[in-house]
Amino acid sequence: PWKDAFKFTTDLAKQKGLEMAIAGSPGWSVTGGPWVNPGDAMKKYVWTETIIEGGKPFNDKLKQPSGSTGPMQNARIADSGFESSDGKPHKPLEFYKDVAVIAYPIKGNELSTQELAPIVTSTGGTFNLAKLTDGDLENFDYLEPKTPGEDTYIQYEFSNPTKIYGVTFANEGYGELAVFRGAGNNRSFQYSEDGVNFKELVKVPGLITSQNTLTFAPLNIKKIRLVYKTMPPAPAGFEAMFGGKADTKPKGTQVSEFVVHTTPKVNLFEAKAGFVPWKENNMETIPSELGAKSTEIVDLTSKMNADGSLNWNAPAGKWAILRFGYSLTGKKNHPASPEATGLEVDKLDREAVTRYLENYLDQYKDASGGNMGKEGLTHMVLDSYEAGHMTWTPAMFDEFKKRRGYDLKPWMPVLAGRIVNSAADSEKFLWDFRKTIGELIVENHYELIGELLAKRGMKRYTESHENGRIFLADGMDVKRKADIPMAAMWQPGALAAGKDEEVRSRGDIRESASVAHIYGQNIVAGESMTTAGNSYQPHPGSLKRTADMELASGLNRFVIHTSVHQPLDNLIPGFSLGPFGQWFTRQETWANQARVWGD
Repeated sequence: PWKDAFKFTTDLAKQKGLEMAIAGSPGWSVTGGPWVNPGDAMKKYVWTETIIEGGKPFNDKLKQPSGSTGPMQNARIADSGFESSDGKPHKPLEFYKDVAVIAYPIKGNELSTQELAPIVTSTGGTFNLAKLTDGDLENFDYLEPKTPGEDTYIQYEFSNPTKIYGVTFANEGYGELAVFRGAGNNRSFQYSEDGVNFKELVKVPGLITSQNTLTFAPLNIKKIRLVYKTMPPAPAGFEAMFGGKADTKPKGTQVSEFVVHTTPKVNLFEAKAGFVPWKENNMETIPSELGAKSTEIVDLTSKMNADGSLNWNAPAGKWAILRFGYSLTGKKNHPASPEATGLEVDKLDREAVTRYLENYLDQYKDASGGNMGKEGLTHMVLDSYEAGHMTWTPAMFDEFKKRRGYDLKPWMPVLAGRIVNSAADSEKFLWDFRKTIGELIVENHYELIGELLAKRGMKRYTESHENGRIFLADGMDVKRKADIPMAAMWQPGALAAGKDEEVRSRGDIRESASVAHIYGQNIVAGESMTTAGNSYQPHPGSLKRTADMELASGLNRFVIHTSVHQPLDNLIPGFSLGPFGQWFTRQETWANQARVWGD
C-alpha cells in the first residue's frame, strides 16, 4: 500500500511540474536505516592504558578497550540495542576492533590517585576510591541534592599536600533538555592548601563530554572537591512537552569518576579530540614541558597478538602502554517507525556511505516505478544534522597522512590526554585531527551524496548546523556543492523559554546566502517558521515578522514547517509532526484565507 501511494504521488508531481523530495533517511535525521550493518555504522575511538616498569621483559595481556555502544569509552546511550517492529528491545549491541598499540615513556614522578590513597568524603551518598578511579564511566554512585543553589561535593583529603596538575571526572549529566534550565554550568572544583580554607580551582565549562579532563598550573593541595550546585526542578510541563516526565524535586547527579593527576594532561582533550563539536574560540593551552618527545613514542601494534597478549622488552623507566581500538556510537536515524530504524552510517567512510545511499535510492526507484530524476522524485533534503559526534573511521591513518602530511601514530597518546613534545604541539595535533574529521564529513558524506544523486538526475537541499556548531565540519563547506543551500528559522519563543530564536537563525540563513553568493547557487532555502508546543496558535500576523526576517537575511525560498497530509475530515485540527509545526494544513483555522498570505 505504501508503494502504491508513493507511486501515485510521484506521478502527480510529474503531472503538476512539482519538485518532490525525500529525506536522507527514514525520519528526518540523518543518514541511517536498518540495512546499515555495524561495520558501516558511526564509530568512536576507545582506549585502555596499562602502566609498566621498564628494564625487563613485559609478557601479559593488555586490557581490551570497551566495545559498548555509546558516546565515549564504555558510556552507553539510552537505547543501545535495536527495537523490532513489535517494540521489544534486543540485546545491546557490542562491537570492537583494534587499531594500534602505542608505548609512551612517562616523564616526572607520576602517581595514580589510588597510590595517593586520599580519604574520601561527600555531602550525601556513598563513594569509594576504587569505584571513582576504575575507568568505568557507567559505575555510578548518586550524589544527593540539597536545596536548589546549595553546593554538594565529593572530597579527597591527602595525607600530605600533593602537587596536582589536573583532574578527570565523569558524571551522568542531566539529560539533553537540562541545558535549557542552566544545568552544566553548575560544576566546579575547589581546593584547600591548608585543609581548612577553600578556593575555586576551576569551573567546568558547560555540558561537554561523558568524561572531562581539566588541567591547571600545579598546586600543592591538601583537599580537593568536585562540587555540584543543586539544580532546581524543570519548569512545569517543559520536559513533558518533549515526551519526558516533568521534574518535581531538586536534581542531584550520578558520579562515576574523580581522578587527580600528578603529571600534566592536555586540557579538555576529550572535547578537543571531537567527542563534542569543539568550538575553536576557546583554545586555552596550559603550558607544560613534561611530555614525551614524538621520537620516543614506540609503535607496538605488530607485537600484540590477536588475544591481546604483548611480549616486549621495555627500556628502563615507567611506560604507559595504550591499546587503541574503535567501537560504535550507536546513533540511529530518527524519528522513524521501528521497522525503518537502524544505525546511522559512518559519515567519514566513503564506501559505507555509498552502500547506504545506493540501497536507499534503489528502494525509492522500486517504489516510484523508476520515476525519479528530473521529473517525479527530484530531490533529497538533508536536514539539520542530529547524529552526534564521530571520532574514527577505518581509513583514518591513511586519510590523516594524506591530508596533514605526517604520521598519526606517534601522536595517538594525545588522544588519551598524554602530552607529546609540549602542550602547544599536542594542541596543534588535535586541531589537525579535528580538521581531518571535518573534511571527511564534507567530502565522504555530503558531497558524495550529491555525486550519487546526480548520477540519477536528482539534486540535494542541504542544511548543516542550524544553531551553534553541531559537528566538526564547516557549514559553508558542507553546503558549497549543494544544489540548494538550506538553513532554518524558528519562531520567537518556540523553544528556549521566550528567547528569540530568530537571533540564532539569522546566522544560519546568512551562511547559506553566503554560500550561494560565493559558489554560484541562486536559491537560498530555509526550513521556515518552525515552532514547538504552541499548537495552532501562530497566524499570519505573527508569522510575517519571522518571514520578513528570513527574507532580509538572504532567503528566497520558503520551505514551510510543516504541512502534513490530512486524509481525514472528522479529526480536527488533524495530524501533526508531534509537537513541531507551523501547522500549515487545510485544517488550519485560517486555511481558507491562506492564499492571499501566501501570495
